[in-house]
Amino acid sequence: MIFLLDIKYLRGRREAFLPLLSMRRRRSALAKRTETGFLHTAAAGLLLRFAGIREDEEVLLLDGGKPVLRDGCFAVIPETVFPEEAEHCFSCFSLSHGGDFAALALAERPVGTDVEKISECRLSVAKTAFTEKEIAWAVQFPADGKERDKNECEVRAGTVGCPVRNPLLNPERFYAVWTMKESILKTDGRGITVPLRSVDVFSNPVKADYRIYKGHSVACASESGPDMRIREIGAPEMEMIFNKSK
Repeated sequence: MIFLLDIKYLRGRREAFLPLLSMRRRRSALAKRTETGFLHTAAAGLLLRFAGIREDEEVLLLDGGKPVLRDGCFAVIPETVFPEEAEHCFSCFSLSHGGDFAALALAERPVGTDVEKISECRLSVAKTAFTEKEIAWAVQFPADGKERDKNECEVRAGTVGCPVRNPLLNPERFYAVWTMKESILKTDGRGITVPLRSVDVFSNPVKADYRIYKGHSVACASESGPDMRIREIGAPEMEMIFNKSK
């Protein structure tokens, strides 16, 4: 399951939330050069706090930089927020931030998540990062005029395997592929240290899925298939996080 926190709730509240961040998170946030970067980093830290994760004591960074919970540590969802998941312990998590949101995915097995705001997309980027099958699925107008399912996409002769000579990319699909690809790579801790074209989101042992949410692509991946339930943390939950320090 994925929890989202809109960074708008943090604007103008630096004095309130900085003391709630771990020392590691606070240093990282304050080192950011932009206000948006600062808010993204802080929001990710507040999501960890929301899930009961004490970052300094319970989170270990692997060699590749992937954060994981130490043995015997768990994330727990507050009963007041998600009653059906109350007291359920999650041993794995993944963080991301982009656009208006920070995201936290929780699972019982290794998981990866990514969130990006849907904006301009360029074929030159797709050629560098996407496989031919991924590009073909992301094309706005297939040659036959028919909608293609991501699992039934054909690769035809044409520009880098696209079914039309001058393809127009569908922004939602472009960012769906991008976020699913990053989620897969974050699941096993590789991140973007490997060539992005070496990972195909449609034929990978790690299963990925996505949702379009408020102009963003939100993706999640895991070997057993991701839980794509999305819950946005709103003002009431934010007050609950702030009140934990009192």
